[in-house]
Amino acid sequence: MEIKLFTLFISLVFSFELSAGIFQTTSDIEIVTTNSTKLTKDAALEMKKYLDQIFEKPIKIASRIDRSKSSIILVHKKSTYASKLSFFNELSLLKEDSFIIKSDGEDIIIAGVNQRALFYGVYHFLERYMGCKFLTSDFEIIPKKTMRQLRNIDDVQIPRFSYREFFSSESDNLEFATKCRLNGRLGHRSSEEYHDENFPKGRAIYNQFVSSQLIGDGASECNGQYDFSKVEVANIALDSVNQKLSELEVDKDDFILLEHEDRDSYCTNGLKSGETFGRAFLNYSSYIAENLKEKFADTPVLYQAYQWSREAPKKIESLPKNMTIFFSPIEADFSKAFTHKANQAILEDLKQWNTFNNEIFIWHYITNFGGYFQPYPNLHALDADIKLFASLEHVNGLFLQSSYGTFGGELADLRTWVFSKLLWNPNEDINELIGEFCDAYYGEASREVQKYIRVLHKIHKRMDEKLLVKSAINAKYLHPDFLRYLENILDIGLEKVADEPKHKAHLLKLFSGIDYVRVMRGDADKNLQKSKDRFRAFLSTTEGIEYFAEGGELETIKKLIDIERKIPSAPKETKGLTEGVDWFDFQEYTLKLCCADLVSDIESSDGVSAVMKGDIGDWGFQLDVLNFPKGKWDIYANVKVAFSKNADLVDSGNVAFYYGVHPTFIKGAKVFGQCEDGVYQSVKIGSIDTSQTNAKTIWLSPPENSKVKALHVDRLYIVREKK
Repeated sequence: MEIKLFTLFISLVFSFELSAGIFQTTSDIEIVTTNSTKLTKDAALEMKKYLDQIFEKPIKIASRIDRSKSSIILVHKKSTYASKLSFFNELSLLKEDSFIIKSDGEDIIIAGVNQRALFYGVYHFLERYMGCKFLTSDFEIIPKKTMRQLRNIDDVQIPRFSYREFFSSESDNLEFATKCRLNGRLGHRSSEEYHDENFPKGRAIYNQFVSSQLIGDGASECNGQYDFSKVEVANIALDSVNQKLSELEVDKDDFILLEHEDRDSYCTNGLKSGETFGRAFLNYSSYIAENLKEKFADTPVLYQAYQWSREAPKKIESLPKNMTIFFSPIEADFSKAFTHKANQAILEDLKQWNTFNNEIFIWHYITNFGGYFQPYPNLHALDADIKLFASLEHVNGLFLQSSYGTFGGELADLRTWVFSKLLWNPNEDINELIGEFCDAYYGEASREVQKYIRVLHKIHKRMDEKLLVKSAINAKYLHPDFLRYLENILDIGLEKVADEPKHKAHLLKLFSGIDYVRVMRGDADKNLQKSKDRFRAFLSTTEGIEYFAEGGELETIKKLIDIERKIPSAPKETKGLTEGVDWFDFQEYTLKLCCADLVSDIESSDGVSAVMKGDIGDWGFQLDVLNFPKGKWDIYANVKVAFSKNADLVDSGNVAFYYGVHPTFIKGAKVFGQCEDGVYQSVKIGSIDTSQTNAKTIWLSPPENSKVKALHVDRLYIVREKK
């Protein structure tokens, strides 16, 4: 762990007098534990660890108060000592995770409502009153002091949200998550591997959805989902949930999340006129919540309001008391707050759920899953959303999904620290938090990093483009001229920290966003080789990088660095037309890829193609329609099929690949007889009018047939319809 020591003398004076005496923080103080639980002792050890470094002398831990010296007294609400406190009634009324820090003569009392709160109180005291900064899991600032006077502290800390999770690899570490006052543990974090007996475990969310293994046959499948209107489906799921709960050490803080298949298709069996598409899934979830075994009856059940199940019923009705709504607006434009007209439908759905007398959690998306390193200017929109959520009565939990699949995501360290603070107290000023983090983390380059962030957001606002969960890398705000301007800003900062190894290393990580875009696109830029060298160094020296995108493995992008791209020629369908006006090109690096790899391909238009194995049936190649210009467009794909040796190419009954536009009637396929082995062909997928269509996604998929060795997609392109 990197520890930076410096000398600092501060005296804090408060404007109101609570008790006589001044607490003197010197090496003679003691830490006093008022109960013998392991976690209370561990909290005291954490306090001691940092005070030892501050004073460069061991600090004692005692079980009794010595009135001859100043003490820091750690109190748990359930301890006998707590009941004797003058502010016990105030403490007992506070919500979970709250804590109080008060002066008591020449002592200071840190009192926590629960075990987590006691740790939060310790870290808050070290940060606010001793000047420590817990910036990342491996970079902290611990000031060196000789003495400090603290007078009349009366600090009551109450989190706005009862569930707080920032889902990035940077906050996987339970110790660092506790320092950030995060308490959520979804998915892999709920496993034993991510527990640490020396720290409170947090609030686990255990995922559960009906799978084909549970159903056992296809009779209950319906349009890519399970038929949640069937009682037998609900009963199978109920048995599964009860079994899972019996195998886990579930406590009152934990949740069970009920999920449906992660696709925007739904079953309409039994759907009455005027009801929302998620009605059957809501009834199914309510049934499970109401019928859990008696010993699990109070376990909160999370209903997944996601895609087709996001819309709340129009009729207000009661829900089981143990049901929590997990509102997941994945379709939003994340460059804009939910109060913006672009996200109006989402906000209306959220407000409708808020009319129920039940708790709501928000699953918010805050990174580009199509490229974790790609600059993603959403900081201020997210800040506005958090403040909005705080104003809604029943919203009590926030889950911010960031670059959970890898370390090193764009601004991941800054995002984790800043938004952890806002999850605790949404009233904090985001610009002040960004400034505070940058000053500590980037040193003398702080000013340039803050300018880089401001300029990036201003450029994007001027371009007025959507930020989706998988945003295209050829977006206008990432134009080569803009990238050079942003790079120049960071270069100035780099000169300032040239002799500061840690600050320099932190700043170099910021260049990865610029370098990633150039490398992926093969920009004809004078700085391309510099970006390749710098990006290669970033990937090799940054620990924990496993993916560059959701499903995009590290080795894939390492290979791409060395591939020389060529300038693609215009397709024949665009002859005489102007690119960027009458036709638009979407190379393989702009696609949303699932289960696909990027490979060198001399036969493709730019020297690289996206490829999937033929025995996979997923929509592995996708392109969002939402950022298309207004107009009527013909959609084309440049596709190559590689057949297996045992394939009968004249067998017209075998499908070579599928394609379509979702959610519309456009869907098609090419059979073996329509494809030449290893040769690219232009395929017209269909036509859309972007001013009228409800289309979201263009897609292609392999046939799920081993006779097709591989399906390559070089590019998709749209051509304006001739009048």
